[in-house]
Amino acid sequence: MERLYLPEVKAPGKVRLPRHAAHYLVRVLRLKKGQDFLVFDGISDEWRATLDDISRHEAEATILERVRQEDAPRVTVEVLPALVKGERMDWAIQKCTELGVSAIRPVATERTVARIDAQKATRLERWHTLAAEACRQCGRIRLPEITPPASLVEALNDEREGLNLMLHFGPEAKPLAALHREHPDVHLVRAFSGPEGGFTEAEMLHMQRNNTRLASLGPRVLRAETAPVAAATLIQGLWGDMA
Repeated sequence: MERLYLPEVKAPGKVRLPRHAAHYLVRVLRLKKGQDFLVFDGISDEWRATLDDISRHEAEATILERVRQEDAPRVTVEVLPALVKGERMDWAIQKCTELGVSAIRPVATERTVARIDAQKATRLERWHTLAAEACRQCGRIRLPEITPPASLVEALNDEREGLNLMLHFGPEAKPLAALHREHPDVHLVRAFSGPEGGFTEAEMLHMQRNNTRLASLGPRVLRAETAPVAAATLIQGLWGDMA
């Protein structure tokens, strides 16, 4: 059954669909009056709905019943990728959403080419749209939190108790499996991934002084947009809901 992201959907009752949602159901999917579809609120609930009145650009639906709830994950997985340009960042956000991460927090580093600029609000809106579409496709209900790009210092200013990891290619970095054996019961894992060229020595020193562990993803150097996705996969497999 087709799924649609509809924030703030409430208990059973009538709802007027946003224009883009009405267009998607009626013009793209060709749903007819009386046909059912699913709506999810991006928080915890999924509902069965039926399409009611249809006009050229608008549609109404009736929310019938809640069919599924998605519990909060037992381990919160967050990725903090260095900003990369354009579609590469879009791809990383899509894939990390599909992998079930709880938050995506883009970071500007010293070697970041893509900068925090006047288009920040527009980019953030696009990332939210991409995450919602990824949730619709993969069956996920909870949307990840996506925060505006921040500096590395700001990102490290987080007092929540958990395990901070810095993805690093080098002999001094420990494999994620080894770090899991040392910290099997954490409830929050945050993975920082660097830009092309990696973190600077000053950034690495600052992160280590802030209790961030060096973590290896294996013997190959990964692209800046690939590393957070690989990290999310391995962390979910060790600590998260893919274990």
